[in-house]
Order: sequence, then structure tokens, then C-alpha cells
Amino acid sequence: MNGIEELATRPDLADRTLSIFLPSLKDDERKDEKVLYAEYKAVVPRVLGAVFDALSVAIRNLPNTHLEKLPRMADAAKFVTAAEEGLGWEAEDFFKTYDVYRRTAKINGLEAS
Repeated sequence: MNGIEELATRPDLADRTLSIFLPSLKDDERKDEKVLYAEYKAVVPRVLGAVFDALSVAIRNLPNTHLEKLPRMADAAKFVTAAEEGLGWEAEDFFKTYDVYRRTAKINGLEAS
């Protein structure tokens, strides 16, 4: 929740994190808090609905979700894989992306040491 690059550089920690990289805002895209909170309040019901839809799909699919290989944070990976359908993702999208991220995190850790 900050703009510090490569926050987790130690391999053990990096292997147990999920980072989300967001683009920087351009000057003409900035908003004051009043506008930002008004927009936020307007979308909260849709966002919560989407989260609950994904959770219900995950709960329904979890008993039948099997991963070929279990990564660290196996339960989290299995749960998100079970939710893929509810998130509008293709099968195994999360695991493929997570695997690439973990390999990249290891490389970043080596470069930082």
C-alpha cells in the first residue's frame, strides 16, 4: 500500500507476497477527496456484489479444485483458483500468473542482494 519499489526483496518474504502494480496518475486525473469519496460511494455496491459473487463461486468450486503442484501459500492459491470463474478469468490464469510472479520475485531478490 505504498509507492516503494521492491518492498519484499528477501526471497522468503517475496515468495509469500502478492504485489499489485498500478499505473501512476497523470496530473489531470487527480481528484480531491470529496469527489473521490462520492465516486467511491457510488461504486461500493457493485464492487461488493462482485466480491461476493467471486466468493460464492470459490466456495462452490473449492471441493473440486485441485492443483497439480502446491505452491507456498497453497490454500490461498487453491481458493483463488476456485474463484477464477467468478472473476471472469480463464482456468489456471491465476496459477500461471502467480508462478511467473514468484519466479520474478526470486530474481528481484537475487538482484537486490
